Amino acid sequence: MSKSWRYREDEPGDLQFVTIKGVGGLPIFALREDVRFLLSLLALEVRAEELKVLCFAFVRNHAHFLLLSPHGALHRPLKRVLERFAVYYNRTRGRSGHVFKDRFHSACIRSEASLICVVAYTDHNPVKAGLVELSTAYEFGSAASYVGDRSPPWLDRRTVAAYIPGADPRTGQAPEDAYLRVFGKIDYEFVEEMIERRRHLEKGLSDPLDTFLSPDRLHRIDWLLEQSMQADGSTGARLLAKADTLRAVLEECSGLRDWERAAGTDDAIGWRTMLIGLLRLGCARNCRQIAAMLRISPATVVRETRRHIERLRQDRTYLGAADEVLTEAVRRTFDFLPPFTAIGPDGRPRDLISL
Repeated sequence: MSKSWRYREDEPGDLQFVTIKGVGGLPIFALREDVRFLLSLLALEVRAEELKVLCFAFVRNHAHFLLLSPHGALHRPLKRVLERFAVYYNRTRGRSGHVFKDRFHSACIRSEASLICVVAYTDHNPVKAGLVELSTAYEFGSAASYVGDRSPPWLDRRTVAAYIPGADPRTGQAPEDAYLRVFGKIDYEFVEEMIERRRHLEKGLSDPLDTFLSPDRLHRIDWLLEQSMQADGSTGARLLAKADTLRAVLEECSGLRDWERAAGTDDAIGWRTMLIGLLRLGCARNCRQIAAMLRISPATVVRETRRHIERLRQDRTYLGAADEVLTEAVRRTFDFLPPFTAIGPDGRPRDLISL
């Protein structure tokens, strides 16, 4: 087995967001027959209990899937599917060579917020491509199967349907308007960046979105303190809120607007420091981006980020204010999400246990 197909981050019961792309933008799904053939290969693996399919969408040169890996070996069924499709594609076109760009890309879904964002992002792909106006009208996406009377027998609708008011808990069929209320509202660019950053989330770490969308303040405080102890100047996967949303919340709390001059004001809380620190550690903005946003120097961003980290460790009032600001910014960013629960190890939603 080639190195590119070896184990990646995958354990029994993991939910994985998978993307496959044609090499060099090759239109691998240009024909209905191409889509149907790949779906038939996935159906074979579902019947063999090698994977479960929860969500999918095809556009001309790529496709997205939300898959559950029952045995913790997602690469094995997908390797079979993609190799067989590549043989079919080359044979029907009279061509040879690679069909897919590298192997598939995958990211483990560890939170309810991420799951809903992935489904909404997947559904929105054909809308963004200008193929349809509503995801539920797209022939080659799972949204149409969720709201239709009939769905492919290999599509597991129950996990996703658990988030849709009025959905049938037995079949997973959902009212179209209810489905679109949950999955039809999305900031595509922000969610795309969030998903991409979470591809690199270190294995074993919970998604901090769980923490900031939950009612458990102690967990949020612990996360902020943990970040202050580990902060090394990198942004990692800490994209929790939109930068503009965070700034709006800070302006409401502080009454400040001119952040370039805020250092000279009577600022007992340290709102300017907090804004810079949270943009860096909670919005994944780099020093140059923050400097341009606030019209300050990159050196000031570095200095204020360090001060933010120190105050999180030493000042409980500042720590509490940072928690309130970031929590409100996260909740406004994800205002389309239903009431928060967490994803259990089997991929099913469960109530968050507050400690």
